[in-house]
Amino acid sequence: MATFGAYGSWFPNDPRGARSKFVASRQLYLKGGRAKNCESLPYSRLDVEQRQQLGSLTHSLQRSSVFFGDEQIERIGHAICRFVSVECRVVWALAILPWHVHLVFGRGQVSSEDFIAHLKDFVHDSLERGDQLPQGCDQDHSVWAVGQWIDFLDSEIAIDNAIHYTNANLADAGLKLQHWECVTPFGGIQPNVIKYWD
Repeated sequence: MATFGAYGSWFPNDPRGARSKFVASRQLYLKGGRAKNCESLPYSRLDVEQRQQLGSLTHSLQRSSVFFGDEQIERIGHAICRFVSVECRVVWALAILPWHVHLVFGRGQVSSEDFIAHLKDFVHDSLERGDQLPQGCDQDHSVWAVGQWIDFLDSEIAIDNAIHYTNANLADAGLKLQHWECVTPFGGIQPNVIKYWD
């Protein structure tokens, strides 16, 4: 399972899914280290400390945050489906939100990290070809944040949980369930295949 964010919407020290205790970005480390989970709250519900921290983190960005509209989400979904088809990857769940993507997929010939890096490049190029790049993004400024979070799933239960978690993200954000042509139902682990899922 991989989660990757639009530029500026998730920070390297964000606790929502990163499970990291270390802050790799020196800029963010100097701004207070691990962020408190406040970005998903309405601004009016943030206390003074949370508002200051969020403002400080936002000012450390080199350009404006990226959020995807409905047409961009549609194009991103179709680009992901084209890419996984070419790469011969099985996808069990895909949720594209305005600020990040969740993808539960089977293992392939290249590492999951390389697969997602190439996928992000492919989707960025697709948005550019369709003249749908968000403002501030171009060939040198990706729509994506650097890196991704990858959870390696080692059982059918873990895969089922990841699928449910991915689909629940849409409902939690008040969005409808998405239906992508590349998503296939998970029917269990194939016999004689060892850890082919991510």
